[in-house]
Amino acid sequence: AKGKVSIEIHGLRDGKPNTLTVTNDGKELAFSFRYFQRLEGSVEVPEGFEPRSVHISVLPTSKKMEPVEQDFAWQVISEEGDI
Repeated sequence: AKGKVSIEIHGLRDGKPNTLTVTNDGKELAFSFRYFQRLEGSVEVPEGFEPRSVHISVLPTSKKMEPVEQDFAWQVISEEGDI
């Protein structure tokens, strides 16, 4: 499977709705793998931005695969593993 991943973080900045787009040093995020794979990373949000949710779109380049989109509530996990 190959394609692109779009990640948007929705939240509030100075009390107003705002969206951040996650990139890889200004480039689109791409994926390429043959079997199941876990993709991990970290994101820093600007000071004053309050994340509320994350929207992920997976856009495969193969015509055999359908695009997938899903929203997730933002959860903060402490170093002890508590949510």
